[in-house]
Amino acid sequence: MSRELAFQIAEQFAVLGASLNIRTAVVVGGMDMMAQALELGNRPHVVIATPGRIVDHLRSTSGEWDLSRVKFLVSIRTSGYCCFINARLWIGSR
Repeated sequence: MSRELAFQIAEQFAVLGASLNIRTAVVVGGMDMMAQALELGNRPHVVIATPGRIVDHLRSTSGEWDLSRVKFLVSIRTSGYCCFINARLWIGSR
């Protein structure tokens, strides 16, 4: 359920943000981590992720990628019949 919801949210960002050229990345389990790392390397404005997979990427990059480049993170977690969406605006030092 989390994975499907992540892709649905990304589709909405693509539609609503098309005129603004918003770049998104979907980072969920069950997908190729290398392909996801390449997406993250494109400096997306919005990252839609499941907590476990974003942690996997943070641990495996040796500091090459971190959340300081992300302006908006949507974290999706499901628990039984409930789905929790945590969206945060990150303001890093720029």
